[in-house]
Amino acid sequence: MPRYFLTIRLGGVGIDDTVGESYADDEAALAEATASAHEMIREAWSLGLGPRRGSITVSNEAGQLLGTVSFSSSVTILRSAS
Repeated sequence: MPRYFLTIRLGGVGIDDTVGESYADDEAALAEATASAHEMIREAWSLGLGPRRGSITVSNEAGQLLGTVSFSSSVTILRSAS
């Protein structure tokens, strides 16, 4: 299976994935990035930190950027009507 690298970017700081993970294809790697973004946002909320600006970029073994999942686009904040 192909190897993919998910790099986390928070506040201008990148946490590079130097090991990578194997996924069936590009779509599976992008789906994992989206799930990871959701989990990171949930964790931030549970710690009382609120939404965070950041993203996860997905690259293949050749170093080609396949996509970026921004934290702000991976969640929807619903507000109750007052």
